Amino acid sequence: MNVQLTVVPLWALVAGGPIAMVLTALVGILVNNSVNKSNIEALRSDLRRVEDTLRTEIRILQADNARIESTLRSQIQRVEGVLSAKIDNLDLRVKGLEEEIRLPLIKQ
Repeated sequence: MNVQLTVVPLWALVAGGPIAMVLTALVGILVNNSVNKSNIEALRSDLRRVEDTLRTEIRILQADNARIESTLRSQIQRVEGVLSAKIDNLDLRVKGLEEEIRLPLIKQ
């Protein structure tokens, strides 16, 4: 059996292989592009979730910081009041002692 190929089937055989390879490569590129796109979207979604979590944590920390600062201010004011009262008491005692020391000197 002898098969004769005309020009058209011969060109189809010669060009068919590279065309099939190019089409296979193009389909692979499109599939890869689609997979990469979905992976990028998943990463963006994860980043948004992490960003929202961080913002929430920062707000909580700022509220805690304000509460701690308020507590510390009130404690410092209380200590200042106590120390001021003690200093005033000591000042009165020192003035009394100074007067006791000066009285005998004035009488003489």
